[in-house]
Amino acid sequence: MKKYWEAGILFLFLTLLCLCRPVESEQAAMPLTSSSLAEDLTVQYANAPGGEPLSIDEATRLGVMHNLDILIARTGQKIQDQEPDIAQSIYDTEFTADATYWHNQEQNTSVVLGSRQLTGDVKVGLEKKIPLGTDLKLEAWTERNSTDSAFSNLNRSYKSFAKVSVTQPLLRNFFGKTDRDRIHQVEMDTRKMNYETVDLIEQSVYELRNRYWDLVLADKNLEARAKGLRKAQDFYRITREKLDIGLTEGPDVYAAEANVRERVVDFLEARNEYESASFALKVSLDTMEVQSIKPVSKLDFKPVKINFKQAIEAALENRRDLKALEADLESKGVDLQIARQNLLPELAFEGSYASGGLDRQMASSQGEVFSFHHPQYYAGFSFSSPLERREGRGRKAQAQFDLDRVRQQMKKAKLEIYREVDESVRSVYLAIDRVHQTQKIEALQHSKLSGEEKNFNTGRSNSATIIDFQEDVIDAEMGAIRALVSYFKSIDQFYRSTHRLLAQAGVTEEDAVSPGGNKNIEEGRAL
Repeated sequence: MKKYWEAGILFLFLTLLCLCRPVESEQAAMPLTSSSLAEDLTVQYANAPGGEPLSIDEATRLGVMHNLDILIARTGQKIQDQEPDIAQSIYDTEFTADATYWHNQEQNTSVVLGSRQLTGDVKVGLEKKIPLGTDLKLEAWTERNSTDSAFSNLNRSYKSFAKVSVTQPLLRNFFGKTDRDRIHQVEMDTRKMNYETVDLIEQSVYELRNRYWDLVLADKNLEARAKGLRKAQDFYRITREKLDIGLTEGPDVYAAEANVRERVVDFLEARNEYESASFALKVSLDTMEVQSIKPVSKLDFKPVKINFKQAIEAALENRRDLKALEADLESKGVDLQIARQNLLPELAFEGSYASGGLDRQMASSQGEVFSFHHPQYYAGFSFSSPLERREGRGRKAQAQFDLDRVRQQMKKAKLEIYREVDESVRSVYLAIDRVHQTQKIEALQHSKLSGEEKNFNTGRSNSATIIDFQEDVIDAEMGAIRALVSYFKSIDQFYRSTHRLLAQAGVTEEDAVSPGGNKNIEEGRAL
């Protein structure tokens, strides 16, 4: 019975308080009615803006096709791919041709020489080096001579020659070993750059996917801020209604309105962050013609289990930086072999065979060449060597130190692989724990706000508490979303640390370097 009396007295007191309040001052402070909001408290587009739908897999395929960093890397690889052919050009056959004409009518001191001499010749040649290091040379030429000298036995004569020459190195570049080593070295450098190119492409894909997850976070943040704004607006209306019937005070209404204005600012900032994230992703995809991008990949949480030992084994097998160092190590070993070869003296065998012909008729002189009646033979050896060999010893020492340096880099790279994989695995498990905890925190904060709203409706709470609890709910929701996004980022980071991100995204290394043959990637040409 006592409770009823207390409730009646409280109701009578509130009624008298409402009747005694100055209406004019209240209207001046609160010009709004309970059924409307001021124009600057209503926000258009209270939901996340639309745009072209795009999933994470579609973004990856688009990136492989259009990302400018990837295109630049791919073009650099195409340039390097020409180097082996260029190196093989030392075995190309070279063709030469010369033709000269000489007319001389200068005065001579002897009548034997005559007063006029005409000379013309045509010369052709083929020169080629074979993989044994042998230089082969074939030459053929015909020379025409004419004079008015009475002492010339054959006036208007044709002299023809054909000659085959051979030069074979016997010590330095022994049977072409150095030449073959240099070509092999270029192949190793090309292989190394291929690993580096694919690695750069995967890094670009990793950064692109990070931007996609940033856009997902911005999208969810915008939705949360819009939801918070609507709840703040609804609470403001409820507070105004309670003010009209005398169940709340003016400061509560002021606090509710200030809360709405803060939520408006939060929403506008979230919208700006969304537009920035969308623009950044468009730059990565080189799709500036698209007005906006709407991420559609869902944050479905499915915890993964990772075997650290298997992850390390996969990393050591797949890491391209390690493979690039292995190719570099082989190249440096070739460098050392070449330096050792260059310490040897130069000793080469030279030999040639020539046949000539002389006649008044050109055809007859050329026919004499192939009758082999007038052969010429030549054979000899050439030898040269620096006595001090300072440059050779210095080059050899540099090659040895370079080889040792790459070995040290490989050892360091393996330790870094262990560290990166360990860090990425721990990041995944930390992200899983964070998701579990933040989801529970979000549920608790929602329960806390729901209970406090019931208290407010029965007059046992105030605006300040409700506003604080609403802020807690928004923070909890965003914490849960950030935890989910961090989880998916950590998964990408793990696959990146083992250099399996491209394979996980359905892109082979061949498709990364030359994507034209992959139908799935081709389908990612446009949004």
